[in-house]
Amino acid sequence: MITLSICIPTYKRPECIEKSLENYLNIIKENGFEDKVEICLSDNSPDSETEKIAASYMKKIRHMRYSKNKENVGYDANVIKVVSMSSGEYFYPTSDENIMAADRLADIMRLLGEKEPDMIYCIWRKERFLHSLPNELPDPSVLLRWFLSPEGVRERVITHISMFVVRKSLFDAMKAQAGERISLFYNLSFVQNAFILHGLNNSKKVLLYKQGLDPYDLTPKMGQLYLPSDIANVLYYKYFFTVKHCADLGLISASDYAYFHRNFLPNLFFGMLKLRSHLDSFLYPFEAEKMVAALRKVEDCYTGFPRALLGIWEKLLFIKPIPYHLLYKANFLFNSRVLGKKCFDGLSVYRRFYQKDPSLLAGFKQTEF
Repeated sequence: MITLSICIPTYKRPECIEKSLENYLNIIKENGFEDKVEICLSDNSPDSETEKIAASYMKKIRHMRYSKNKENVGYDANVIKVVSMSSGEYFYPTSDENIMAADRLADIMRLLGEKEPDMIYCIWRKERFLHSLPNELPDPSVLLRWFLSPEGVRERVITHISMFVVRKSLFDAMKAQAGERISLFYNLSFVQNAFILHGLNNSKKVLLYKQGLDPYDLTPKMGQLYLPSDIANVLYYKYFFTVKHCADLGLISASDYAYFHRNFLPNLFFGMLKLRSHLDSFLYPFEAEKMVAALRKVEDCYTGFPRALLGIWEKLLFIKPIPYHLLYKANFLFNSRVLGKKCFDGLSVYRRFYQKDPSLLAGFKQTEF
């Protein structure tokens, strides 16, 4: 019986796929997982280079599935396609440009066998809150609420696909519940967040694995430039609608969405203010205009969006030089005085759990893996 399906969506990276498959071939054999781990590969490429490489490795890897799309269906649809192909009890979605460490595959397989979790969430950044939590969460809603909090949005919203292992039955339930409307996630490039949010909302046991599974990148991003407008578009527009669609499809509860919704406005202003401080460093044209456009996309669907305040804030984008320290203070005063307690109910999961009521963690069982 297949325990774990490693699911790889790919597009025009034959060199990476060859190295990645060679890596999985070696670590599967090294750990004796030939009948426990399968590789699933869904190919969006227009040429046949990846297909040829996959054909050669299907002769070497005992359990491997390959599918080539007739046309480029896009990232999100390809991720859903490759996970749908899997037959394992659990699935691990990963990028075609990452390589897994052999000891970490063995570790994950051991945890799946010993603990039988619904989800393993892998921490690959230095989030203080997540590292402070026990390895075995007695209440997965703690992690779900953190993902929907301002801190979680700012720290985790640009997510890495290779950061969780989920029970396949949870994906099947999500797909059945969403039906054809799962296409709402297409072209957002955030469908992995829907897997996480739905998984946490429906899991009874979640483990935190406090390191990344794929520390080796075949295409290092050294020197890659993300402009403020790029970040604004992803950080607010795409993530906002990913969470909204999860709520519309019933993948998360109405109360969780309400929590996200009421915290989104102060988070948006704080984040856009931070991005504004980077504008002077970039000489690319129309950066401020692009940031405003990202705001406008969200504005139409955000209930109670303060139009007049937004107009004033937009004008600040074009002021040079700008008194950043005064704007940060104004932003804080707006959040606390105008929005008040409604806004700050749970605004910081970290402060809520540690500074206000440490007893909330008393029931947590510290587990050593």
